[in-house]
Amino acid sequence: MNLRLVIKNTSIFLMFLATTLLVPFFVALIYHEKEWISFITAILITISSGILGYVSCYYEKDAHIFKKEGFAIVGFAWIFGSFFSSLPFALSGYMGLVDAFFETVSGFTTTGATILPNIEILPKSLLFWRCFTHWLGGLGIIVLFVAIFPLISGSGGKQLFRRESAAINTEGVKPRFRDAAKGMLSVYVAFTVVETLLLLGGNMNLFDALCHTFSSIATGGFSNYNASIAYFNSVYIEAVIVVFMMIGGMNFVLLYNVFFHGILPKGKDRSEWITYISLLILATFFVMLSLHWQQPEAYSTLKHTFRAAIFTVVSIQTSTGFVIDDFDLWPPFCKVILVALQCIGSCAASTASGIKIFRFQIAFAFLRNQMFKMIHFGAVKSIKIAENVVSEETKDEVLGLFSIAFLSIFICTLLMAATGLDIVSAFTAVVTCTFNCGPGLGQVGAVESYALVSTFGKLVLSCCMILGRLEFFTILVLFSKSFWKK
Repeated sequence: MNLRLVIKNTSIFLMFLATTLLVPFFVALIYHEKEWISFITAILITISSGILGYVSCYYEKDAHIFKKEGFAIVGFAWIFGSFFSSLPFALSGYMGLVDAFFETVSGFTTTGATILPNIEILPKSLLFWRCFTHWLGGLGIIVLFVAIFPLISGSGGKQLFRRESAAINTEGVKPRFRDAAKGMLSVYVAFTVVETLLLLGGNMNLFDALCHTFSSIATGGFSNYNASIAYFNSVYIEAVIVVFMMIGGMNFVLLYNVFFHGILPKGKDRSEWITYISLLILATFFVMLSLHWQQPEAYSTLKHTFRAAIFTVVSIQTSTGFVIDDFDLWPPFCKVILVALQCIGSCAASTASGIKIFRFQIAFAFLRNQMFKMIHFGAVKSIKIAENVVSEETKDEVLGLFSIAFLSIFICTLLMAATGLDIVSAFTAVVTCTFNCGPGLGQVGAVESYALVSTFGKLVLSCCMILGRLEFFTILVLFSKSFWKK
């Protein structure tokens, strides 16, 4: 482990992060808000810390970033980046340091869980920063770092990207990784511009259009209003947001290859995309059926039922968390479907979270193989997804992630129940934070906030959000003794 190289690159990242704080700083100036003082103070603290760390390791050669350094840089970047980015919230006086850290982690991980019972009291600059953290964390703050900052390139950038999201197949990125990162960022920016223009066409003002674009294309879920998207009561706005939430749930490596190289998805990538769309259609159908059958008074018309079902299903499966209806009042069958969708998630290399569809495909293929071997003793059969053979290494990674994910959920649910939450609230709070969705059930339901959660509970859930966003192992290896040995 080259610790000085880790400190140097983490410090460079903090300096990069400080520049992103300039955006809400200028928003505060435009709206003549005193919070510009909080932002400039946070910028000075962040950039000073970055410079101090960089200078202390200035003479360290720009050595190759291996796996260990990649894990450490990404882990520290997310933890320290979230802390320094929470300073504007804490310095403004609207929330304490733990609450500010929770809100910022929720932003960067695109979870969308909030501790604010009344969002609308925040000044516009802080509202903008909440949503902008979604946009920064959507593709991954490390991807933006690699794409924009010239000091990290080649295999070093590839190592960082691979550590930030193990679901991304970097072999499908060509020709050079930094060029590909810039290409994916270009696609991301293009979708951001298009959605903003479309929302402006729905009579949103520019500020609201930008904030909700940041939240939907990044599948985050922060809104400027307590009622979320229901505030606008507009079928057009809901339709636009549904489309871009679905785009956010797609594989951005594939979108990059389609737009920049004309390569259409095939094999396992095509299979994942088809499964993704099929799940959305099937879940919407069954939710509509349940609502119309079990709550006919509230959902008597097909239009109203379809509107509530498709928006909620897309929002939950893409781990966005926008709401137009209180699904905590829906039948239990619908709630089970929504919790299952939170766990499954969307496509690999998307801005959405969850375990990811391709991993469930591998898990089901593995189970099918095991049953075949029980019937045909001694048979040798490879695990295949759309005729592509799954390697033993990939299979082990998937089974390992399933194991650590559900073990973490069990342990954290116990911890949250110990804080006084009822079992439904504790379990769904952990699930929704681990899989970066936002709204749970019960005391942390669709129209509730996390304000009632204890300080200890907020720290636990903050850990869940980071663990889920970095897919567990990137953070957990930092606590292994062997990781730090030479």
